[in-house]
Amino acid sequence: MLTARPLRTHLKDVALLNELAWTWVASTLELERALVDLSSFPAVAIDTEFVRERTYYPQVALLQLSAGHAHYLIDPLSLDDLSAIRAFFQSDDVLKVVHSGSEDLEVISRWLGVEARAWFDTQVAAALLGFDQGVGFRALVQEIIGIELDKGETRSDWLKRPLSESQCFYAVADVAYLYPVFTHLKNKLKENNRFEWVLEEGRRAAASIGSDRFDVVSRSKNAWRLSPRQVALLSALGEMRETLARERDKPRSWIIDDKILFDLAQNPKAAHVILKAGGKHLLRYEKRVVDCAAEVEGLPESSLPPPPAGPLSSAQRALQKRLKERVNLMASDLNVAPELVFNKRDYQYWVCEFGSGSMPVHWQGWRLPFVTALSQEIESNS
Repeated sequence: MLTARPLRTHLKDVALLNELAWTWVASTLELERALVDLSSFPAVAIDTEFVRERTYYPQVALLQLSAGHAHYLIDPLSLDDLSAIRAFFQSDDVLKVVHSGSEDLEVISRWLGVEARAWFDTQVAAALLGFDQGVGFRALVQEIIGIELDKGETRSDWLKRPLSESQCFYAVADVAYLYPVFTHLKNKLKENNRFEWVLEEGRRAAASIGSDRFDVVSRSKNAWRLSPRQVALLSALGEMRETLARERDKPRSWIIDDKILFDLAQNPKAAHVILKAGGKHLLRYEKRVVDCAAEVEGLPESSLPPPPAGPLSSAQRALQKRLKERVNLMASDLNVAPELVFNKRDYQYWVCEFGSGSMPVHWQGWRLPFVTALSQEIESNS
């Protein structure tokens, strides 16, 4: 039986809060009824609560769905049949509205084994309307609706049952106010012909889940100091750690941290000493490290990767500065957050690799006019 309860929390607009109620969903039948109720809306606000501190994969603990005055807290720990919720996330008919949803995408992919479709991120939408790229949900609610939300249960244990009323109230507030924020942003986006831009970003974000492997080489600031063979070894050690982390469902840093991997890549012959210095428990990985080193040692020179790019030259730094100035000016003219147009990796790619390969996929679509204008300007001034 669906259970509805009034929402009482520390939010400041009491009159509005009294109109809200949440419904706990803990069975397949209740879930199906909830999704039928929400199916009449063109968009549904969503959020997830999960736990990840001690695991490699996120453990889903709660799914919140909201549209209009219908607010549902769905307990994934109690559901035996996930087909209805899989179909919901795979449908193009209803927008799934989320704020800063990269982790939610990962949770959904891991839990349901599907790629979410019709994904609309209000953080992206806000950045395309002049807000800072990383604008938080509470700041957005306060700016658009004029309500200050309490941070409440941010660091709660969402896997415990039963959840406290405070946890439920916090969870409901996240989606109850997301829907009107979405409505406001949607109207502004359509006035500026940018609504499709957000959907484009959503498609790209959903498609990338699971395809972006953790690359310890690109994340190492000093990898450029390594020889090609050492780079190959660092990459192999990173893959070895990733395999272990997945198999044991533990955070990668709990296996071997990045610094130790780097030290091993620099001096594999000292593996025993390096691992022991990091803690005797790391010696269990000594044979794996030695095997990785032997395999990389046997690779022909032609198959070794080039060393990563080092610090920028003075000419490259000057070019990067010019690019940033132009992107900032162009973004300001369009009232778009410049960091959404080009991020740090985009500038690095342009300065170090532009013209040497295919254009990054995310430079297509709405970003293409920026890229084209920059390219023409840089070329005319060079």
